[in-house]
Amino acid sequence: MYSGDINEPVTQVDAQSYKHAYVDTAQTYINLHLINEMTITRAPILLDEGIPLFAKISQDIKLEKAQSIAFANDFVQQKYVVNYR
Repeated sequence: MYSGDINEPVTQVDAQSYKHAYVDTAQTYINLHLINEMTITRAPILLDEGIPLFAKISQDIKLEKAQSIAFANDFVQQKYVVNYR
């Protein structure tokens, strides 16, 4: 868990040579172009009016090179490369 300057956890991940980080609220990182790969896992349930996956983002972003995995519990996981161009 982290709260504070958004660049600090990115610096820590880089300094410790980690390759992946879990980000629960991604829109700030997306708007700063700090995410280069995204994994989205969907559960098989519809929630009343729904919950938006992303809040406002500053531009349209293309997700490419999709890979999907379906699990026995009916969850579906999709992996994408993020293209900000």
